Amino acid sequence: MKKKIVETFAGIGSQAKALERLKKDFPKFDYEITHTCEWFVDAIIGYAAIHNNLKSPEYLKYYNEDIKKITLELKRLNISQNSKEPLRAIGSLSEERQRRVYASIKVNKNLVDITTVSGTSFADNNIDLLTYSFPCQDLSIAGKGKGMAVDSNTRSSLLWHIERILSELHEQKNLPQYLLMENVSAITHKKHKESLEFFKSSLNNLGYTNLEFILDAADFGIPQSRKRYFLISKLNDPSFNLNFNDLNIKSAPFAKYIDLKAMTPTNRHELYVAAIKAQIDREKITEPLKVKYKNLNVYPTFNQANIVTGLDCHNIATITFSGENSRQRILTIKRGKFRVLNLGAKENLLLMGFDKRDYAKMLKQEITTEKIRSLAGNSIVVDVLYNIFKKIFT
Repeated sequence: MKKKIVETFAGIGSQAKALERLKKDFPKFDYEITHTCEWFVDAIIGYAAIHNNLKSPEYLKYYNEDIKKITLELKRLNISQNSKEPLRAIGSLSEERQRRVYASIKVNKNLVDITTVSGTSFADNNIDLLTYSFPCQDLSIAGKGKGMAVDSNTRSSLLWHIERILSELHEQKNLPQYLLMENVSAITHKKHKESLEFFKSSLNNLGYTNLEFILDAADFGIPQSRKRYFLISKLNDPSFNLNFNDLNIKSAPFAKYIDLKAMTPTNRHELYVAAIKAQIDREKITEPLKVKYKNLNVYPTFNQANIVTGLDCHNIATITFSGENSRQRILTIKRGKFRVLNLGAKENLLLMGFDKRDYAKMLKQEITTEKIRSLAGNSIVVDVLYNIFKKIFT
């Protein structure tokens, strides 16, 4: 029997990607994404490009509907052009983009706005797993630290709509068997502890047993230092237990995830090369490609911009939605020539566990490389999710 999955805050569907991979490796396992929920236009279109057939009769039926009908429907929905605020002027989207996002919403089974989702939205489904990777902006160290308190009205406080939906599902006797939360590890910091404990207590009251983990992508075969908080909850099973201590996954070489021929030299290239060579001489470094160079002082006011990772290093720093960590720099040396190259959008996507075909599909839908870079940084590492789902479903 197919497992019924609901992806809220779906992004470009790292959960769906992990489940697809799990099904391929374990043919007896099967699943169905019954609903998604995502309001960001580029993520909606990207999800459809990666996970759906855009030449299917279903997609084309919606894509070719009357544009006036499409525009009216999009005005009714609470979509966002920048992932931060609602798009008020639907007419600012080209007709082509309106058609794409409308058809994508339909084939993604997308409920769009988490604030309007209710328990009755899932009345016809017995949910096996509900995932919720709610916005981290108000929790992360790089953010403003506004928190996720119930009445804070922050983006991170959208978490409480999950509590509301679960309470409604409880009344309908239709609670999901499993829940999976993912967010930045800063959610465990003292400032957010009270809110997190209150949320976990709410889950306990609904009958869930909660397990907490800080999992690093570097331990799951991806050469990226990316520690994230996961809360895995199971209904009506006080003895529920999982651990990831038995994993023995060898990390793939960093070079596997990059396309050196397509990468371009960074700005201030000569300054970076000079600073790196000076550090090599000063510290008598004999294997320069195995070093992460810090404090290069090329950009005096931007700390992250002063880091360059050698091509033979075990992993790179956390890839982010925006800022310097969304456009990291790599040192290569060929025939004695030093080059400092920018990681591109494709590399960012590959380092999140997606593949080159996913990148090509998104480009074909006219999602810019800058948007793909951001969507990758805002996603979850597929390999980590794969191993979580493997534990609970196989």
